[in-house]
Amino acid sequence: QTSEVDMLERLAIPSDASMVAFDAEAARQRLETLPWIKTATVRKLYPGTLQVAVTERTPFALWQHGGALSLIDGAGKVISDYVDPIYAGLPMVVGADAAPQAKEITALIGAFPTLRSRVKAASLISGRRWNIVLDNNVTIMLPESGAQPALQRIVDFDAANGLLSRD
Repeated sequence: QTSEVDMLERLAIPSDASMVAFDAEAARQRLETLPWIKTATVRKLYPGTLQVAVTERTPFALWQHGGALSLIDGAGKVISDYVDPIYAGLPMVVGADAAPQAKEITALIGAFPTLRSRVKAASLISGRRWNIVLDNNVTIMLPESGAQPALQRIVDFDAANGLLSRD
């Protein structure tokens, strides 16, 4: 996802500099400031080769905060504020502090396959509990503690009575 032009710009290789004077560690640090780059290695191979390897971040979820939508990785770090339509199928978390907790809520929802396919978004309320919004706009208001047993009860009620298919 990171363009070669952006990486070359961050490497900042002077055309007249010698390999000896080039600071590979500083170049690595500059590369890791690019949004998609998770890790980078920069090695000098004498007499005149620079070897660069990067590992990019893996998109994990969409994060809606304020009026913005961002693509985040599993740690909740923003990768990009431009969200390509190919990422529309990723889970969505909503709320100012929701990004760092995206992995936990998606794991909780993922434990319930019949529910997971119906979830449109998970919204963090007051930084302490979650609302789960389904594809039919039914909202499940989870408690602050004991969310997993609560979801299990809801899934069981749904299996027995079609609870989540109602208005």
